Amino acid sequence: MTTRTILVIDDDPSQALLIQRPLAVQGYAVSVADSGQAGLEQIRATRPDAVFCDVQMPGMDGFEVLRRVRADITTVAVGFVLVTSSDSRDNVRRGMQLGADDFLVKPVKRQDLLDTVQSVLAKRASVAHMFSSAAMDSRSELQQRYASTRTERMPLLPSSENMTGRLMVQTVLFTDIRGFTAMSERLPAAAVAELLTTYLREACKPVLQHGGRVMKIMGDGMMVVFGLERPDDVAAHAAAGLRAALGILNVAREFRGWLAGRFPSEGLPEFNIGIGVHTGEVMVCRMAVGGAGGVTGGSELTAVGDTVNIAARLESKSKELGWPLVASVAAIDAAGKDFAVAERLEVEVAGRAGLIAIGHVIADYAVHDSTIQKLFPATALPAGVGALLAENARVAASAAKAALDETLRFAAGGGAIMALGAGASALPADITVRGYKILSKIGEGGMSLVYLAEDFVRERKAVLKVLKVGRKEDEQIWQRFFQESAILAAIEHEHVVH
Repeated sequence: MTTRTILVIDDDPSQALLIQRPLAVQGYAVSVADSGQAGLEQIRATRPDAVFCDVQMPGMDGFEVLRRVRADITTVAVGFVLVTSSDSRDNVRRGMQLGADDFLVKPVKRQDLLDTVQSVLAKRASVAHMFSSAAMDSRSELQQRYASTRTERMPLLPSSENMTGRLMVQTVLFTDIRGFTAMSERLPAAAVAELLTTYLREACKPVLQHGGRVMKIMGDGMMVVFGLERPDDVAAHAAAGLRAALGILNVAREFRGWLAGRFPSEGLPEFNIGIGVHTGEVMVCRMAVGGAGGVTGGSELTAVGDTVNIAARLESKSKELGWPLVASVAAIDAAGKDFAVAERLEVEVAGRAGLIAIGHVIADYAVHDSTIQKLFPATALPAGVGALLAENARVAASAAKAALDETLRFAAGGGAIMALGAGASALPADITVRGYKILSKIGEGGMSLVYLAEDFVRERKAVLKVLKVGRKEDEQIWQRFFQESAILAAIEHEHVVH
């Protein structure tokens, strides 16, 4: 059996050793790089099975290493775990959006490390098998029905040719959940995983109904491409992408009712999603999953290029603009006149010079052709996809909860606040926690600390209550804490403190 290869990237030798030693004992071939640049060069040279990369490093940080790994067709299939000591929950979301497979929080525990490496290696193999073959491949029953009415099918790229691909015009869709961090704060990990699995199972259905292929599931979001069967029929796959996007929005609206009924007392924010769609050239290639030497656990179809990046940026713009569905004018014009566009703008997107013309797509005028209805009846997901979605949800829920734990450890007992004595009433200047500047300590009980704070957003003073108990210590106390928060947030009275 071929030894699995692991690369550890960390500028602190002692931290690298904490990861290297337990993995080496388990029989993994582990190498170490002491900087982001050195690690990236080693990834490109050896293509390890998995990478454990520190986030905070001088020069090239872990996010930039991950971004470059996922943007390169020769390394995009490498398993990647970010290791962080940061208290920011935004790090988790950013990492997931860039394509991280998992997160570990320092100090890394041995069992968490071993569980993570096994999960990442298994996930990389199963993603290839389930999505690129049985689940979303042209060999599935659904795609066979789709392909049977068409000719000139695109030949699948051979899995043995890791470095080759095909440049073609595709329509790319990105989507994720708005306010997922707030939801993960208010629910236990099992409930977060249930929420994600239930929603993503339904969101995949309009994708399949319109001939799309799910390329990536990334925590609370996914990346989809349309047009693999007939890339030259740009009008058809652009329209399919927009119709699938509108279908996902319908799923999200219906999901609000399920969410309210399933978790009625948790004070969850309204369930919303954002979607970005763009049509343009991408490089489609089939990547071997595995390490150097061509040993693979399967192959994974992926798409890379400027079109993919623009679609992801448009999804991010949907939150800024308040448009649930943001599509490039390139996609809208290619799709034809069947779609209602409420507004058009030209916007800047990160990482690209010049402006991108976009539109707010709100409806589909067309009555779907009866042939399409026969080809795509009410869709049941292919076998095995449910298990993959459940595993993705488990990883995402664990990562979100780990980041939340780290934030509250910092607020309740770490950082500059830890220097305060039990009876202290003054704090060092400029201590902030998630948008609040802490002014003074009001009190402390067995389960929580209470501070007087300034709310930057509402420009008023507020009382900030911070729970001491960790999520893993007492889940019931956490649930009562968030229920109390939801009740108090609903009260507006001059004699009730904010």
